[in-house]
Amino acid sequence: MKKSFFLVLMTAFLGMNAEAQNKYIVKTKGASKTISQQMEALDEDENEEQDIISRNFVFSDLCSWQEGMRFMVVPEKKDLIIKTFTDSLTGNMVSSNLLKYNIMVYKGHDKVEGLHEHINFLCEDDGKTYYYEIPSYSFDDYCYSRQGVPTLAYLGDVDKAIELFKDKKLRTKASTYYVDSDPENNGVDLITDVPVGTEVTVKAIGVGTRNYPVKIIVADRRGREFFQNVAISRVNSGMRDEEFSTIQEIPHTFKGCFELVNDNMADNKEYGEYRGKVVYTLQRTDMTDSHKLRVRMARLSVFTITDIQKMPNSKYVRLTLTGTGSGSKYYKLVTMESEENVTWDEDMDAPREDVYSNIFADGDPSKYPGIRKKNYMDIQKGIVRKGFTEQEVKLALGEPDVKGNDKNGVFTYTYNSTASQSRSEVFFDTATKTVLRVVK
Repeated sequence: MKKSFFLVLMTAFLGMNAEAQNKYIVKTKGASKTISQQMEALDEDENEEQDIISRNFVFSDLCSWQEGMRFMVVPEKKDLIIKTFTDSLTGNMVSSNLLKYNIMVYKGHDKVEGLHEHINFLCEDDGKTYYYEIPSYSFDDYCYSRQGVPTLAYLGDVDKAIELFKDKKLRTKASTYYVDSDPENNGVDLITDVPVGTEVTVKAIGVGTRNYPVKIIVADRRGREFFQNVAISRVNSGMRDEEFSTIQEIPHTFKGCFELVNDNMADNKEYGEYRGKVVYTLQRTDMTDSHKLRVRMARLSVFTITDIQKMPNSKYVRLTLTGTGSGSKYYKLVTMESEENVTWDEDMDAPREDVYSNIFADGDPSKYPGIRKKNYMDIQKGIVRKGFTEQEVKLALGEPDVKGNDKNGVFTYTYNSTASQSRSEVFFDTATKTVLRVVK
């Protein structure tokens, strides 16, 4: 009975552990699991590739690690003999095989009795705390070495690679790649028949090894899948600066194995000023969400432009926008040309909405002086109420067609009839500069 209960308990634990890790454990087609995360393919030119790598994969030596950095235990054969981690509660060293594929969260370091210092971790999978005991000298001395913490593959690079490269088109640069042959025992076969310059699509990204933590699975046009494990930021990889500086010649680096396909997309220099810009919508407009569904956005909705790409053989660019409140991602096709330079199709419903400057303006209007949060929903709908400030009226209705002079402590804004609004006259108290009444 006890044995049966133990088996059930172990099965449940292993099942939970596998479920927690499966997005990081990926195999070539026909071998095992694949991750489910997806993003739209984003083609970049060579200059943009350099910017993507430098912006998103920043080296951080052990001295600069921040609490919360995540790593996966990926032991090699020697790590199964030499134990890496100690259970903080019991003081007993733990087999790396028992911690295999567990996720360790960095929790800083401390000095304990004796000569050694501890580098501390919280395991996401079992909730326990562990430490790595620094051999023979202090953390300050040890952290500047390239030794790092054995067995740990940096998941920050894996997560960022999934975000940036999943479904992307690449070209091969190395002479050798791998396919999974024995998923249960992590067996792989070396392949040498992939021509340099083969166009491939990224099918999955997961964890590789400690030294080369990002496993990138690609497929050629025939659907044949193969992979390479690469170092990108080299955090905890043990690679020296001089090794990484010859990056184009090293097969186990991103730029040593792959290059991003130049598919006539935007030159970073041309549109770089827009990336990272906070903008808001000047009118209601349709966008596409991450599920490729059309969504109608209210006017004065605020976004950050996270990417901009030129569409091939077209006057359009595609904006990737992130909602500042929701964090949701949206896409919008626009032309960056001025309205005067665009030839419009007369059959189009509202073609001028395609012009960037007609849709977006810089900034976050909810943070403008004189704009109060309680009135923002009315302002978005173009509604003005008693007590609104001048700034709130202008944000709701725009600049008035006529500004009336002060008469007996009252001045007016007059808005003439347009396709979107009827004629209205707004009366302000001169002393408080707030709305007394609105006459339509």
